[in-house]
Amino acid sequence: MWAAVRDGSLDPRDYVRLVAQHGITEQHSSILTTIVDRALEALESFTPPRLRTPLRGELLDALHTGMLNAEAGSDAQLTLTRAFARLATKDGAHSRTIEELLSGSKKLPGLDLGSQLTWALWTAQTATAHATRSQLDQAHHADTSREGRLGYVRAVAAMPAEEAKAEAWKAITLGRLSNDELSATISGFQLAAPALLTTYEDTYFDSIRTWWDEHSMEIATRMIRGLYPRALDAEAASSAEENPTVLATQNWLNSNGTAPGALRRIMTELLDDARRALKLQAGVLAHQKR
Repeated sequence: MWAAVRDGSLDPRDYVRLVAQHGITEQHSSILTTIVDRALEALESFTPPRLRTPLRGELLDALHTGMLNAEAGSDAQLTLTRAFARLATKDGAHSRTIEELLSGSKKLPGLDLGSQLTWALWTAQTATAHATRSQLDQAHHADTSREGRLGYVRAVAAMPAEEAKAEAWKAITLGRLSNDELSATISGFQLAAPALLTTYEDTYFDSIRTWWDEHSMEIATRMIRGLYPRALDAEAASSAEENPTVLATQNWLNSNGTAPGALRRIMTELLDDARRALKLQAGVLAHQKR
């Protein structure tokens, strides 16, 4: 079924609904992880932006129900809670539940939140404007572990404010972060409404060669892949080739024929991924018009 989604013969929304209605009862942890990850990709990349909100709510509700009803201490319980936290960065409907989990007033039998999951929940609260910087500072003071540090960095970068995004961008581009801190900051930075991030798109394409020249291949790759514009919308242009992000990527490739092969390969792969997402979104829109 996932192959059918990717080749355009199955509406990605149908895949998301099937996972919401039936997939979350899967008990094999690796299978459950795979289908939930694919449902999130089908929702956030392959479904047109204006059609995502109700579908996102349906999947988030299903994940919430699934994690509450999962067998205590099971891998499924942990997988569903992680997925719930991940999707909750886009929808604050269950912020009260998350607040209760973080405060300890609500517990899931058999589930130890641990540092990683705790900070995933904090990031969800932050990204949906249900947590403040002072709350994050307090939580970080209580968790000085490595995972706590990375979670804090990501949550701060996820704050939905221009100042927070500017601070994150500066931290990312100064080149002083460790590999893991860099990835955490980029991840948090990308959690925002498109309007908050569009101002960085021109700077991104103008900076690619500089990043590649001034950083190690590992760091530069994380920056280039991680900061690539993700707010793809098939309705932003008449075709995928006219989409602003596709045009900007193709223009970069046309203007940087002498760039290192490894860098051009990264940009080509990003372009291919963008075209696929836009093509699948366009298929959904075309089906709606019939």
